[in-house]
Amino acid sequence: MNQKTLRIVLTGSPSSGKTTLIHHLGDMGYRCFPEISRDIIQTSIDNNLDITPWQNLAAFSNLVWQRREEQFVQANPGWNFYDRSLVDIVAYEELNQSAISDAWEQQLENMRYDLVFIARPWPDIFVNDEQRREDWAQSLRVDEALISAYHHRGYRPIVLPEVSVEERAAFVVDHIKKHL
Repeated sequence: MNQKTLRIVLTGSPSSGKTTLIHHLGDMGYRCFPEISRDIIQTSIDNNLDITPWQNLAAFSNLVWQRREEQFVQANPGWNFYDRSLVDIVAYEELNQSAISDAWEQQLENMRYDLVFIARPWPDIFVNDEQRREDWAQSLRVDEALISAYHHRGYRPIVLPEVSVEERAAFVVDHIKKHL
């Protein structure tokens, strides 16, 4: 049977449950592409480099873009879940009032995702750490920037409910089965 390749994004503000959900979907047997940013940040910290969003956003964004592009083309037939997407990079750049290159905008038109789920800021699970330095107020600004960036590029993110990871996963799977 010839399966269609579906690219499904899980996005949202920092500490909103995206990564926990994607890990759970992976445990359920789905193909999942992990968050790239935290690895880049930790490598930069460990090696005393400045490739972090708070030190050198341009270099950081370019590296994240390159790796997310690689993830995009690695999709297999069936469901492919992404912990963030290329659009997230643009949202962070726009939040920081950086100009978005025409080349990136063209790539966003050519590299489309099939469905986007968004985890909204959730105070009950919000924490920050060495890699996730955003405070609650910044998390709210990121949420607004993500919604704006996705809408501007023709996506209508589906809001994830504030429920257990198992219930969130069931919500995602049920929605995909009913709508795709």
